[in-house]
Amino acid sequence: VRRAATDPAGPAAAKTKLLTTLFGAHVGPDAAAVIAEAGQLRWASSVDFTDALERLGVAAIVRAADAEGDGDRVESELFTFGRAVADNSELRDALSDPARSTEDKQELVASLLDGRAAPATVRLAKETVTGASRTVSAAVDQLIEMAAQARGRHVATVRTAAPLSDSQLDRLSRALGDEGRPVHLNVLVDPGMIGGLRVEMGDYVIDGSVQNRLDDVRRRIAG
Repeated sequence: VRRAATDPAGPAAAKTKLLTTLFGAHVGPDAAAVIAEAGQLRWASSVDFTDALERLGVAAIVRAADAEGDGDRVESELFTFGRAVADNSELRDALSDPARSTEDKQELVASLLDGRAAPATVRLAKETVTGASRTVSAAVDQLIEMAAQARGRHVATVRTAAPLSDSQLDRLSRALGDEGRPVHLNVLVDPGMIGGLRVEMGDYVIDGSVQNRLDDVRRRIAG
């Protein structure tokens, strides 16, 4: 289907008919129109076609949640779900078990999140076990990135020895923002840190932890 829908030699009308026939009865009219229109575009590869549709789907869910005032909640809950998977080997194994069906894994995710998370969070989290990514953790990280992009903001992970106050979080978010683009902070409280902060945002790492400063002092003395 991907090859047929993205074949540059294929007539646009034929691709539109194919996609409408396959998906028209299973999605809403707006979604069907977007899929049909995507089939008329030129794609470098068939994978780009499906990736673009996936990103559009995530953006639609996130923006709908944002319109209801749940945007920050969804981003935070996705991060919490990702940490739970990363920190719990039994859960991680259950969600990655090739012997379990996708439906079974999605039911497990729903049982963990239903009633505890926003409907948009549950819907997105269930997509992380479809096998599109190598691991569930990688899928969650990708969703968090897509959610932030859909809301026009950056996302940063902050590690700290103690919880930060609202005013501290606000100052940090404003300090990390650029050109008016806000930053969503995902905070990890790590009692193992002596003090200070470690911020990871994309490829940038700002390590202001006490441990890093002590290591730097040791390196200077050794040098």
